[in-house]
Amino acid sequence: MEQKEYERITKLEVKIESMNETMMRIEKNLERNHSNYMVRTEVIEMFKLRDREIADLKQEQEKNDANKKAHISIWISGLSLAVLFLFNILNYMK
Repeated sequence: MEQKEYERITKLEVKIESMNETMMRIEKNLERNHSNYMVRTEVIEMFKLRDREIADLKQEQEKNDANKKAHISIWISGLSLAVLFLFNILNYMK
């Protein structure tokens, strides 16, 4: 073999080595990125839990709305009682 062929083979070997190192780095990055992602079953379970929490919050909100309506009637009756006492005091002072 000639000297040029040896040089060419050496250059190719160096390029192959650098490509192998690059491939190893890419594989490590892919493995690291893959380990950060969640499995499909985990995602499904997470969404189920989130949906349950949303449903519970909606039920609590509906209960609070019903309680607000009940509280409004109590406030109105209390206000009417206060007005009644005020008019009784005014009538008594006459």
